[in-house]
Amino acid sequence: MAPLKESVVDLWDVTCMFLYKKTYIDNLTAFLKEVNAKTVLDCSRGAGFPGIAMHNAGFEVVVADGDKNVDARLQEKMVAEKVNIEHHVLDWRGLHRLGERFDAVMCNTNSLIYVGSWNKSETLRESVNGIISSLQNMYEVLHVGGVLYVDMPSQKEYDAGPEVTKDLGTQMIDGNRHHITWRVEHDWKNRIRSVNSTHTINEKVYEYTYTSILLKHEELLEMLKRVGFKTVTPYTIEGDTTYEGYVATK
Repeated sequence: MAPLKESVVDLWDVTCMFLYKKTYIDNLTAFLKEVNAKTVLDCSRGAGFPGIAMHNAGFEVVVADGDKNVDARLQEKMVAEKVNIEHHVLDWRGLHRLGERFDAVMCNTNSLIYVGSWNKSETLRESVNGIISSLQNMYEVLHVGGVLYVDMPSQKEYDAGPEVTKDLGTQMIDGNRHHITWRVEHDWKNRIRSVNSTHTINEKVYEYTYTSILLKHEELLEMLKRVGFKTVTPYTIEGDTTYEGYVATK
């Protein structure tokens, strides 16, 4: 029997449980306190992660994502956890429409590289322009001295390519046995990174393939400087074993 196709919102919800443990949340909270952030814009592609965790840690959080299905799941989780967070269905290229300023913008969980390319074919030029426009908007909604935390696939992953297989392991969630594996492919000629995720829930097997630009670290650094960030420093929140991060200061 062929594998079933899983909703990407369902898949990423569960995947976050595999990738990010309490240690990560504790260190993310410590990072925000270290940079004196009180107001945070969450631009991570997660239906409540890490926005709800940051809210529960005492930060004033606003969530923005261009996918209405992600926003709908966030609303379900807010009801379940009895929290209320300002949230918007808004493409990151239009963040200036919020009319707000923040101490910190979080664009983690490897979200940035999917701007404009999620579930569709996009040219390299379109992807690059989409990322630059998003970074420009993230810069604009920060207070002077505010910080952007952004992460992307690690150099270690790139060096291990062109094909990398990763077993994320097994977890019991709500009484069901979940197992996730990834097959990541790097097509440097066409600058495409594709991930085939196989998610087994008990005996049912689901597959989902998603693609993004294959962005180089030096390209991201150049983009951050190009949109105006004063300093950019390599910094990965402890507990993240998959991606590499940067802190950019306005």
